[in-house]
Amino acid sequence: MLAFGMEAVHAQARLDDAIQSVAGNLSAGFETGTRIAVAGIQAGTGRMSNHLIDGMIDALVSMGRFTVVSRSELDLALLRGELDFNMSYE
Repeated sequence: MLAFGMEAVHAQARLDDAIQSVAGNLSAGFETGTRIAVAGIQAGTGRMSNHLIDGMIDALVSMGRFTVVSRSELDLALLRGELDFNMSYE
């Protein structure tokens, strides 16, 4: 039982390190002050997807270089854009 618990902790640490690494690599292409959002990540389960999204957001926020837009703000911005497009009759 203890060995299983330690393996889970080790796996979690590797996952968190991977998230930090990916956030660092992705952020290298953006200027400081850029507004960014993590729109979605698909993983094997919804729980894992949410963990990865939350981890990525935390990693990007901790860098202090970006304004990270929340998913709810992103959804609202997309909805506004869709409404504006529909009202344009194009």
